[in-house]
Amino acid sequence: MSAANLAQLLAQWVRKAGIDDQDTYQEAVWNKTKDVMKEFVEYMEGQEMISYAANCDNAGWEHSGLKPGQHGVGQKVGDKIVCVLMVGALFFMNWGTRPERHRQKEDDISENIREHLRCIIAHMFSAVLNESVCKSQWGTNYAWHTVKEMDTGKGGVLGGLIERGICGRDVVAQGKIQQLELNAAVKAWLGQNKKLQQRLNNVKGTAACQTKWQPGWKIEDFLKGENNGDTTGSQIVQIVHGLQDTMTEIFKDIGKQAAETIQNRAQAKKDNLATDDKNQQTATKPATSSKAPS
Repeated sequence: MSAANLAQLLAQWVRKAGIDDQDTYQEAVWNKTKDVMKEFVEYMEGQEMISYAANCDNAGWEHSGLKPGQHGVGQKVGDKIVCVLMVGALFFMNWGTRPERHRQKEDDISENIREHLRCIIAHMFSAVLNESVCKSQWGTNYAWHTVKEMDTGKGGVLGGLIERGICGRDVVAQGKIQQLELNAAVKAWLGQNKKLQQRLNNVKGTAACQTKWQPGWKIEDFLKGENNGDTTGSQIVQIVHGLQDTMTEIFKDIGKQAAETIQNRAQAKKDNLATDDKNQQTATKPATSSKAPS
C-alpha cells in the first residue's frame, strides 16, 4: 500500500457521505482535503490541541463493562495520554478551530465536504494513535464520551457534528465506519514510512504508559509545566509532546499526498485536452489527393 492510499481512502469516504461524485465535486473533495488537513496540522502544532486536557482529569470514567451511570477507576498513564490527544482531535472534529468557527461560510456542498472531512480525520487520528505508544481503547472511548456530553448535555457547547448526527464514535459517512479497513490501511502505511515509524519507536522507549495514575495527579498540571520535579510527570510531558509532533508529521504527509493528487489530476486533465485538440485537428485536416502514376 502506498502512502497516497490514505488520502485516497479519505476522499473516497467523503464521497460516500452523500457528496455527488461528478467530476466537479471530486475536485472540490480533493481541494477541501488539502485545506482541512492544513488546518488540522496547524491546530496540532499549536497549544489548542492539548488545552482541553482538564476533560480527562475526572477520577471516575464511564466504561463499556459497567452499567450506565457507573464509573471505573484505576486508569493508567497511557489511558490519560490517549484521552488528552483524542479530546483535542475531537474538539477539532466537532467544532473546528477558533478561526474556522468565525470564518465566512461557503456554499452548502463545500460546508458538507468540510464537515465529513473533519469527522474522517478524527477517526483516522484514532487509528494512527492506536498504532503508537500508550494505545488505550478506554482513553479513546472516554474522550468520545466527554466530548459528546459537552455537545449534547445541559450547559455544553452545542451545535457540533455529534449533536447534529453527522459524526460519532461508530458513525462516519452516514453509516458504520469500516474500522478494520481504516486500521489496516494506517498500519500498512506507517509500516512503509520508515521515518515516521522511527519517530513512533523513539516515543515508545518508556514504561510510563503502564504506570498507575495516582490520586491527586492532574495531567493538565503536568502539561502546564507544574510538578516538574515528578519523574513520571516529566515522562508524561515527553510522551504527549512526542506523539503530538509525530502525529503532526503524519498528517502533513497525508496533506502532501492530497496536494500531489490535485496536481496530478490537473496535469492529466491538461494532457487529455491537448490530446483531444490534436485528434480534432487531425480529423478536420483535408485529405491530400494522390496523383495516379503516368
